[in-house]
Amino acid sequence: MNTLSRHAPYAQYTTDLRRPEHRGSPKNAGRIAAPTARDDDPRCPATETQGTIIGVRPRLQVSVLVLSLGTCTYDSGDATRGPIVDEEKVEKVEKVEKVEKVEKVERGERHTREARDASVERRAALELPAPASARDPAEVCEREPPDGFVSLPQRIPGIQLDIRYHRADNFTGAPLPGYGAPGAWLARAPADALAAVQAELAPDGVGLVIFDAYRPQRATRAMVTWDETHNEGAYLRGGYVARRSGHARGHTVDLGLVELASGAPLDMGSDFDDFERSSHTGAAEGDALRNRLLLRKVMRAHGFAPFAREWWHFRHTGSPGLEARDIPYECDPVASSDSP
Repeated sequence: MNTLSRHAPYAQYTTDLRRPEHRGSPKNAGRIAAPTARDDDPRCPATETQGTIIGVRPRLQVSVLVLSLGTCTYDSGDATRGPIVDEEKVEKVEKVEKVEKVEKVERGERHTREARDASVERRAALELPAPASARDPAEVCEREPPDGFVSLPQRIPGIQLDIRYHRADNFTGAPLPGYGAPGAWLARAPADALAAVQAELAPDGVGLVIFDAYRPQRATRAMVTWDETHNEGAYLRGGYVARRSGHARGHTVDLGLVELASGAPLDMGSDFDDFERSSHTGAAEGDALRNRLLLRKVMRAHGFAPFAREWWHFRHTGSPGLEARDIPYECDPVASSDSP
């Protein structure tokens, strides 16, 4: 008979050191009877295994993980090789895991669609405020940015603001903590580079619209909490939401393109914060693709690195940015000229 030999698998043994046979000499303390590698397999008889117990103390029960040194022999006349495996059970487990994986992906896609549809409905139902640059000056909120930051509307005249996290029309369905005012701050070097981008686009009648710039850390934490609570962490896994964001350091900005004359947004193929493949920079056609590539080209020329999964997301590489902050945007109404 042609036989194959294999080691019995790892097994968990427990020895009660209160029993006389398990006390005394190290030999007795470490000698344990191993069970069969597989109780229902007559080809793998029980063997005795020498284990090692360290720090033996009376009246103590110790669990020891050992490797059985016994061997099992069985007829290899059939095509069986290696350990005994219940292939039917393995196949069932693999099928279940595959189904669970598909269902998990489908749940994530469904949550994404529902969040997007809800955002569209909210925007249609709400009378949303106009971009800050188009509103009456008396309604614009001003607050001096912290040291090292500059206000983009002050640094870049004519730039549009569409700060969604100040309103409810964002992927969470509610204003985010820290956005008490629709502000946009950046560190000085990225702000200067963005001014150069605006200046380069202006001769063609195109300008920038800012969706988000500096972001308080409390807002990032709220995004993570929302995603884990309502979306099973799908945006975190997809790389759309991060626990630590460069926005908090003032060197990252989310933006798009608009017509300078009218302020109307150019076709970018998908909406800001539309966390699907359609927002990947190359996943567009026609005017939308041309506009995405134009934005990427001019931003790169002034030191910004794009993020391939979000056409609107850019990080300034010319400076490391500032220390991450959690200073909120707050609204201090501008006093009118006839106020006392």
